[in-house]
Amino acid sequence: LRTLHPKSYVIAVFQPHTYSRTKQFLSEFAQSFSQADQVILLPVYTSARESGGDVTSQDLLNEANKYHSKVSYFKSFDDCISYLQTTNYPQDLPKGDKLQTILITLGAGDVWQVGEEVIK
Repeated sequence: LRTLHPKSYVIAVFQPHTYSRTKQFLSEFAQSFSQADQVILLPVYTSARESGGDVTSQDLLNEANKYHSKVSYFKSFDDCISYLQTTNYPQDLPKGDKLQTILITLGAGDVWQVGEEVIK
């Protein structure tokens, strides 16, 4: 995405899928957003085989903060959507430095709904 849009402000909204996968790949997930200008994390999307675990998106936030300067966590889709709809982008870059904002949602759950609501 960054290669295709080098002058865009990229916001990655990530919803981890399953507690066991999030725990197993915590460090890799935390480091994987280096090309995004901003990262937003949502609660872990559970599966039928897993109702809980000993890792959370807050743990991922703490780890991601080691590698990225602009990471946030929202406990609900509604809070995330509200934030995205009321924030002016790009907010921290010199005028003209970035041409457009791109929102990408990532995850195996229902995170796509965030993008759908933001563009309404």
